Amino acid sequence: MKILMVEDSPFFGSVFRKQLEQLLGTSIDLAISMQETVDILARQQGYYDAAILDLDLPDAHNGEIVPLVLKHNIPAIVFTANVTDEVRQFVWKHKVVDYVVKSNSSSLDYLASLLRRISKNKKVQILVVDDSSFFRKVVADLLKVQQLQVLTAKDGEEALAVMGDNPAVKMVITDYNMPKMDGVTLTENLRKEFSRDQLAIIGVSAEGDAVMAARFIKSGANDFIIKQSFLPEEFYCRVNQNLDFLDHVFEIKEAATRDHLTGLYNRRYFFTKAALLVDMAHKVRQPVSCGMLDIDYFKNVNDTYGHQVGDVVLQKLAQVMIAQLRGLGVVARMGGEEFCVVITGMGVENTKLFFITLCEAVASTPIDVGGDHEPLRITVSIGVVVSAVASLDELIRVADQNLYLAKEQGRNRVVMSKKKPD
Repeated sequence: MKILMVEDSPFFGSVFRKQLEQLLGTSIDLAISMQETVDILARQQGYYDAAILDLDLPDAHNGEIVPLVLKHNIPAIVFTANVTDEVRQFVWKHKVVDYVVKSNSSSLDYLASLLRRISKNKKVQILVVDDSSFFRKVVADLLKVQQLQVLTAKDGEEALAVMGDNPAVKMVITDYNMPKMDGVTLTENLRKEFSRDQLAIIGVSAEGDAVMAARFIKSGANDFIIKQSFLPEEFYCRVNQNLDFLDHVFEIKEAATRDHLTGLYNRRYFFTKAALLVDMAHKVRQPVSCGMLDIDYFKNVNDTYGHQVGDVVLQKLAQVMIAQLRGLGVVARMGGEEFCVVITGMGVENTKLFFITLCEAVASTPIDVGGDHEPLRITVSIGVVVSAVASLDELIRVADQNLYLAKEQGRNRVVMSKKKPD
């Protein structure tokens, strides 16, 4: 993430920049005046993902820096020592992402989380549901300032149709009082398909009593906002907190299901995921292809170059496998240097071609291990079986036997069968 900070105090600017760089793990460019900012933006057109702006500069005392930066389509955050009603009105009038008060380390933590959120939001879809075109536009415009991708619907029925076409939507913001289907009923229907850790729902209503809030929450909403007391600050906090919650849940799930080194599924989760694929294939009478893969002479790599290089080899192999698989099936690290691939609906000839191509791709991929070493090249042995009736355990057992045969026959090859070997 490329960030520009504009702060008229070189001392405080350098302190803030250093602390933020540590929090974000990225470098930040610093300007101390309006003119210096103009010069930087002229040289770095389209370079910055976000800007942190002081409103009072030596050559621009009235916040002129804000429209300048926004003119370059850079999301702006105001970082100021004083927040008056005049400052708030200025900030929201110019559609900045948010304002942050210069106070203590918690301000920097909030600023860092805001910058991370902006970076993530470019890939996040939110659905706004309201029968008022005016309110839809107001909410959509606020969300777009935060770099979110916005979809809209005028009632609950249209919202369900939009969700059917866009299942990756992460949040629904819905009014209560709408024709055809109200917001509470929409929430109940959405919860039949999407859990709280998949989709956040924020209810909105002009009927701002406690009963309405309770109705939304009990129906599955994560949060509730009253239209009459609608403030951009509160709105952004609620949206960002709910999106952060979804991110945290996703990270926890990933940590529980992924191998920490390669990013592939771990052995435990693989048996759950692959078993579902096998069961579904059996129901529609599709063949299932299972491949067990092992790196040839991997111990020699560790003994010669060290385990750190061995880790690089495992990571590179995982990248090659993902690139070859292209989402056709599931791949997991079973332990050590052994991996398993399960693909459904692929016939015998295509399965054979796929694993031979994978074997060749691994052998032809140089692996940069750093230092003065020449790039490494590794090979793999693969045992494969194709069946329309065998269980996952049986598929793995037979593929493992074929893997043993591949090693016995000289390695760097694929041994495949359509039924278990004698």
